[in-house]
Order: sequence, then C-alpha cells, then structure tokens
Amino acid sequence: GVTLSRTANSRLSWTVVKIERAKREVKYSKDPEVQEEFVKVVTVSDLIGGYYQFLEANHAKSLKIIKQVLIKLREHPVYRNRTAASITSDDNWAYRKARLKAGKSDATCNNELSYLRSAFIYGTKQTPPKVLVVPYFPVFKVDNARQNFIEYEDYENIRRKLPTSLDPFFVLAYHSGCRSGELQNLQWKTNIDFARKRIVLQPGETKNYEGRILPFYGDMAES
Repeated sequence: GVTLSRTANSRLSWTVVKIERAKREVKYSKDPEVQEEFVKVVTVSDLIGGYYQFLEANHAKSLKIIKQVLIKLREHPVYRNRTAASITSDDNWAYRKARLKAGKSDATCNNELSYLRSAFIYGTKQTPPKVLVVPYFPVFKVDNARQNFIEYEDYENIRRKLPTSLDPFFVLAYHSGCRSGELQNLQWKTNIDFARKRIVLQPGETKNYEGRILPFYGDMAES
C-alpha cells in the first residue's frame, strides 16, 4: 500500500487512500467478477514493484542496476500514474522514440523495454492476474559490434600527445578493450588488485552483467 501523512483538506491524499483500499478489497475477493475488476486498478508502478520484489527474492544479479532502470520506467511520463491495462503498443513505441530522442542507444531502449515486458509477463502469472494482456514491446536485434580499432603505431602517437593525467585511462582502454563506462567506474580498493597484477570487474559492473578479470601487462603495468 501507499503510506501517507495525514494532512488537512488533502483531496489528493484521500483519493489515493480510497484507491488503495479498493485495490486491496478487490484483490482478496473470491468473486470472479470482482477479480476481473482488479486489473482495472493495477498500475504500471504496481507491476514494476511486484517484479522487483520477485527479482530481489531470487537474488537476481545486478539488482542495483535493474532497480535504477525500473525507477526510470516508473517515473517516465509515458508510464507514470498509468494503469497497466491502459498501456498499449503505441505507448511503448512512444517511450522508445522519446528515449532515442534523448540520445539513448537502441541497445539501451531494448534493455529498458525488456525489463518492463518482463514485469507485465510476471503480472499475468499472479493470482488473481494483475494484468490480462501484455502489449507489444518494440525490442529489436541490434548489431553493436565494435569497429575502427587503432593500430599500435597510432596508439603510441596518441599517447605521446596526451596529458599525463589521461595516460592510465587511455592505456587501459587500448589494452583491455573495456567500455568507457566500465573504466570510469573502476575503484582502487574493489577493482584494482596490485598484488596479483590484475583488474577485477565484479558481476553487475559490465554491460552483460558478467564479471571479468584483466591481467596487467606491458604498458598497463607501467601506468
């Protein structure tokens, strides 16, 4: 339910209280007709919250990252304060277009919409179901293979012209092939193992959420 502070003459607060009370009464009713009415008051936020609890209970990997994605979905204008039953494929297209317009990649849009689709599917498996129809979610295959690698000669030329402060970052990027976000999030205490001469990327810190170990060698060890 929703926890509300009692404020005088707060129509919004009282409306929310009535909605939450009605949802509880409908949810636990054994009347099939009443249960059918339940899906009409379930919100997108309800689906997202239930799905997150499921992931949390099952100790899903990268839970912190997933939580951030789910919060963004919940608060986005397309889905905020909407009932799940009112969401259509047009809404999902609108979300994707808005995110692309904001500069997000196709892969990021796929990732976010996939989580929301999973929340809807999880809602259909509840008793009673929190949602009856899962709308279409525009998720596509993305070819994001990396291209345009620089040769070692170019690497040396660039390195000579870089300021000293950027040298370790550039060297690690060239030799490890890590994404810039992975390198920017490295922490001395948790990711850098000087004793064993290696960089440890923990599960959840990489794009595919799998951990990796990168050994120091050559220029990396010197930087």
